[in-house]
Amino acid sequence: MKKLLIPLLFLAAALPVHAGRKDWKIGLQCWTFNGKSLLETVDYCAANGIRFLEIYPGQKLGEGFAGKSGHTMSAEECAKLRAILKQKGVSLLSYGVVRAGQEAEWRQIFDFAKRMGIATIIAEPALNQMEMLDKLTAEYGVNVGIHNHGEPTPDMVAKLLDGRSKRIGIAPDNGHWTRRGIDNLGSLKRFEGRILSIHLKDLNAAKRDVPFGEGTTQVAGILAWLDQADYKGPIIIEYEAGNQQAAVRKCVEYLKSFIETAPQHDARMQWWRDARFGMFIHWGVYAVPAGVYQGKEIAGPSEWILKNARIPMTEYQGFAKQFNPVKYDPDAWVRLAKEAGMKYIVITSKHHDGFALFDSKASDWNVVKATPYGKDLLKPLAEACKKHGIRLGFYYSQARDWHHPGGGESELWEPKQKGGFDQYFDGIAVPQVKELLSGTYGPVDVLWFDTPLDMNREKAERMVSVVRGAPSDALISSRLLVGGKHTTGLKPDQLADLREAGVDYLSYGDRQIPHQPQWRDWETCMTTNTSWGYQSFDHKWRTAEQLVRLLISVAGKGGNFLLNVGPTAEGEFPPEAIERLQQVGKWMKVNGEAIYGTGKSPFESLPFNGSCTCKPGKLFLHLFRLPAKGMLTLPMPNNIIKAYLLSKPDTVLKVEGQTLTVPSPLADPIATVVVVEIAGEPDVIVETPPVKKVK
Repeated sequence: MKKLLIPLLFLAAALPVHAGRKDWKIGLQCWTFNGKSLLETVDYCAANGIRFLEIYPGQKLGEGFAGKSGHTMSAEECAKLRAILKQKGVSLLSYGVVRAGQEAEWRQIFDFAKRMGIATIIAEPALNQMEMLDKLTAEYGVNVGIHNHGEPTPDMVAKLLDGRSKRIGIAPDNGHWTRRGIDNLGSLKRFEGRILSIHLKDLNAAKRDVPFGEGTTQVAGILAWLDQADYKGPIIIEYEAGNQQAAVRKCVEYLKSFIETAPQHDARMQWWRDARFGMFIHWGVYAVPAGVYQGKEIAGPSEWILKNARIPMTEYQGFAKQFNPVKYDPDAWVRLAKEAGMKYIVITSKHHDGFALFDSKASDWNVVKATPYGKDLLKPLAEACKKHGIRLGFYYSQARDWHHPGGGESELWEPKQKGGFDQYFDGIAVPQVKELLSGTYGPVDVLWFDTPLDMNREKAERMVSVVRGAPSDALISSRLLVGGKHTTGLKPDQLADLREAGVDYLSYGDRQIPHQPQWRDWETCMTTNTSWGYQSFDHKWRTAEQLVRLLISVAGKGGNFLLNVGPTAEGEFPPEAIERLQQVGKWMKVNGEAIYGTGKSPFESLPFNGSCTCKPGKLFLHLFRLPAKGMLTLPMPNNIIKAYLLSKPDTVLKVEGQTLTVPSPLADPIATVVVVEIAGEPDVIVETPPVKKVK
């Protein structure tokens, strides 16, 4: 059996922890600690790296709480408990098992779940309460998982769910599966998409001191079975063994073996951290109008022309009939990226206009079925990337789609755009991402999501599960859940949501370079002119010097630089873009060592105009201007072993103490790199500003 990597989602310093294949959330049921209060259980979980809990009615809450059950807590007590959970790094997955009579009592339970951010109420409702629960789940946005309802057969369960919203599902436990007929893969598959959580309990009733059976073989079999069934929901451990915390610890230690450890995560991220420089490609039907509609230049980036000009959908589809990129040469594109010093490419597989550059079964609005070109554009690019050793990623607009009904956009201009977001997400976004990850394009290295709009934690986690369930180690950008324009100052709970959802790196806003990055792994994307897609009248091209210095600034803060090119509808890069990429490549050919695989600058501020990157035992000083009198003093006590020009290693600089003498003029007017070899790790001296006297 192939080893699974299952997240317990431990308290990690700065790394999102998630699975190599699945993104199951594994938590403990509070019954596990018979007689313990909720607060005592939370303390235990925090100390043992357990991030998730299911609490149940009737459990004593702990000192400072008057309520006898969770749903009897006041709003103030809920806020207090949420603050404690946040501090401890523990989240409540579900609340159950719940039984209630009148609607007013159910509302009290739903109110509590909503206040506490609980996704699912585990319940045993009466059959005549199902219609009411349908209404309440829609009103509150909280799921209901039916747990051990009487003695239902699979047919009875199916009848119970028939006609109900997908917010009502089942929450079975393995202790009842066999006698209730839900004991095989076929039965579980029957309820695919309606299983909201699975409870593992009584796994070795005869030997309760042994968690999950002798040698943990029983739970391994169950997890393998759930994997076969492509189950993606939470797993709740019910270990009803009184206060045998030693046995619970065995459970925790066993589950830890399934987790992607920090070293494993680092290994998966290493190529991306080493790369530092990639190519972004925005390409699609919007390259045909190229920013012009009805003879007018439309303001804004060209890929937004459909919305910005409020073009009727049938008219925009006519542009697809003119999209015939016969000059498309993916091998030349990849060779240019490589010449420029780029290590990976991210291309728009589907942008906001909903048009796919690949052959999709989920929608006919794609290059194969809607254009005279009639061929998949991504497959030959994937082959060229493999040939030249360049990593490949796909941009995918998961929550903004102006073509397909329900595509998340609030400002609609045609009736056919109306629809539910669930309809779009389930029918277009998820199937198309699965197509991209199916193996048709080889291993996919990055899934670059964008503009989350109606995305929430639940949908983000579902998409992460889709990516983790594919045969690739694709890295996931933060725009799956949080828009790039908001990442200039994320709040702690937003950062926590991103980490717990399982994204891999922070994607800052378009053209934004943060002053202080909030995540170890981050990236910014940049245009070569002002538009992302090809725009015929956009002639505001950045110079090669500007582009190189932007790359240096990003690398100096420990980030990756994704530089965009917008090809024409014929499939060619604009000559201005080619010229600049070639010039950047000339600089990178000489100075690449100061970019690839480097860490961020150890200095809070620099005593020169430029930036700094580093590697063990080396500082790379990127000088944009010659320092005053050619003298540069480093604010650090480390012994300087040697200093020289990276472009001319034989040109050794004069060093006196911490001061370097830089030869004039600079060897490269774009950026001259001085290599400083030092003893030990940089020990930066931070000057304390003088205290201002207040009169």
